[in-house]
Amino acid sequence: MATFHPFCRLPKELRLLIWELTVEPRLVDVRTRFIERPHTRLRAASSSTPLPAQLHTCQESRKAGLYERSISDITVLEGKKNESDQRYIWLNLDVDTIFIHGRFEVLWPIAHRIKRLRFISKSGEDPWFFFTPCRELRKFVNALEIHVVVNETDAFQDWHGASEDYYWPCGPENVSFIDPKIGEEMRLMDLELKYDRLAEEESRANGGDYLYKNGKVINAPSARPLTPWYI
Repeated sequence: MATFHPFCRLPKELRLLIWELTVEPRLVDVRTRFIERPHTRLRAASSSTPLPAQLHTCQESRKAGLYERSISDITVLEGKKNESDQRYIWLNLDVDTIFIHGRFEVLWPIAHRIKRLRFISKSGEDPWFFFTPCRELRKFVNALEIHVVVNETDAFQDWHGASEDYYWPCGPENVSFIDPKIGEEMRLMDLELKYDRLAEEESRANGGDYLYKNGKVINAPSARPLTPWYI
């Protein structure tokens, strides 16, 4: 791409607008681990996502406020920290999707500002993750989208009924599930509809006539609304 040499002669307001137009949505990988040091225990957050190019293009692009230091890479759990050791993960919380690997604690300081969240489900093997969607997702009060990556032992069908069983701050209509094993993504409400119909077909094949909505039988003689267990 040719260099636009007169760029620096444009009015500053126009240059800043152009810098804003360079911002693109990113999937930002965030991983956590514990580091044991003498008399100190650290929780470290790291990201393999490259720094946005705007942060090392020029001084003006760095100061344009396109990205902010959002997550410190070291959070001290015990003892004191050396501020000179501290680095940050740079985010634009308006457009970036935060892909958290592991537990969510490192996100708590900015949870209320995160609009797009992705995490890996571990409902079948980790009790902590079974409760996460109901309890800890409540902290993401301004989430607009949530993407759940099903793990190696899960499948879409394992989340049948999740629209009512779990609390989704963005609303179940804005939740999607991703299965990397088969390379597919499905919106939660489409997932519910698909497996409701499959459950009804199975019922008819066994001589029944059950109707399902969001994983629940709605026409059984004893069917009655259930209160979600997470309330």
